[in-house]
Amino acid sequence: MKNFALANAGNIDIALELAQKTEQPEIKASLLVAAGEFEQALAVSQKPRAGFGGPRMRLLRRIASALAAAKEISQAVEVARTIEGGNQMHVDHALSSGASETARAGEFAQALELAQQIDNRARKTSAVLSIASVMADAGKVAQAVEVARTIKNGRDRTVALAHIAVRLATKPVPNNETAKPGLRDHRPIKTAFTSAETQLARQLVEIVQGNKQPATVGAPWQTPARLALFMAQKQGTEETQSTQVLVSIVFALAAAGKLEQAVDVALKIEDESTHGRALESIATALAESGDTEQALKVAQTIEGEYSKASALESIATVLAKAGDGKQALKVTSRIEELSTRERALSGVASGLAAAGNAKLALEVAKKIKDAGSKAPALAAAGELERALEVAQGIDNAFASGFALRKICSALADVGKIEQAAAVVQKIEDKSASSMSLLWITMAADGASDLRHVLDVANKIKDLGSRGSALVRIAIHLATEPISDSPRSRELRRMKSAFTSDEAQLAKQLVEAMRGK
Repeated sequence: MKNFALANAGNIDIALELAQKTEQPEIKASLLVAAGEFEQALAVSQKPRAGFGGPRMRLLRRIASALAAAKEISQAVEVARTIEGGNQMHVDHALSSGASETARAGEFAQALELAQQIDNRARKTSAVLSIASVMADAGKVAQAVEVARTIKNGRDRTVALAHIAVRLATKPVPNNETAKPGLRDHRPIKTAFTSAETQLARQLVEIVQGNKQPATVGAPWQTPARLALFMAQKQGTEETQSTQVLVSIVFALAAAGKLEQAVDVALKIEDESTHGRALESIATALAESGDTEQALKVAQTIEGEYSKASALESIATVLAKAGDGKQALKVTSRIEELSTRERALSGVASGLAAAGNAKLALEVAKKIKDAGSKAPALAAAGELERALEVAQGIDNAFASGFALRKICSALADVGKIEQAAAVVQKIEDKSASSMSLLWITMAADGASDLRHVLDVANKIKDLGSRGSALVRIAIHLATEPISDSPRSRELRRMKSAFTSDEAQLAKQLVEAMRGK
């Protein structure tokens, strides 16, 4: 069963060896599933350590979905039936997940075949919508439109067509070199359509409108921005899928510099926290590009006080990292809620320290009253002993441990990995302390330098935690995202091959697991 775009033999052998080295059921099962060893993965899920309820259900769903994607439909259904309750819901979930994963692997006909076997209408519609969106992502817009047209529910069909329209109206990220730094990961709106794209855009509009549209000046299919805004107007304000469309349009407009339109679309999102996060991201990107005035204007359009404060906090931190402490402090003074302002000041102190201004960082840290925010600020400013004293002086054990983890993070942010490693050892929860060290390092490096992360993991004293850390690194090394889409960032598959550097690192990982 070693199939559906799995690794070459070397990668599978490494996955299997690592699976034998870990006792954590979810990690072991993930490695076995990636290697195509479904029967072994099933055996792991039945062991007592796999837990009951949620943990076991996740394992079985993962196995059933992988079987479905591997065309082992009868086995997928059989496994799904063993999940607590044994009802059709679990079968539909497995088929839906399998269909989505198969589509992301480029097997569209097989994905649609799986989707048609889903019993629940809403689940089936969601699967077809996902397939159509992935097809559009792959540039197969015309085929995606035909798939979307098969969706019977009008609202769901409109959402699917809107996903397709967004892909048609935007261009790939690599072509977006002029976008502001924080928005370069988002596809920007194109400046114009080709004649073929115009015909597709018109077809999309006509399907949504339910009738042929006259070729008038200013028609929504004539420019990419008009098409995106038209689709935004057609979205509901409560459905999750509609919200995803709106968020995509917000970032596409912002990445193309159409900030006013981006803000207008964001405010159409009914969920306050979602539109707040979208606008916060735009404001932060503007601040990173040096356009502080525009960033603050965007932040002020956020309706929720919490989201607005969070945006101001992000802007202040960006300014501090750029060395503009005076402006950063002015921005934090706009935050009305005390705890958020204290947290923002902590970020400003860390940012100033990272920019090399330890003196001002310390002045800011000393002004902070909340111990949980003060401790990491002091650590970043170079006052580690005082920071530890403040953190360990917190009466609540959980809050004290959390402050220590924040100290580790602050140290990692300013490049003091060795000191972060020393502080981790003071955290009483050994599992949390060990994993904190690993993930703090990965976050600091952007997970790009796995060799350095391996060096840090090898310093973890607790054998069980060190083993878990090594396995997580191995999974990251041996796999790749199935898609660039944020919605599927957690779905990964085995790489087809290692580069020479990756092969060397894989060898070091295996040796570390063997204790050499």
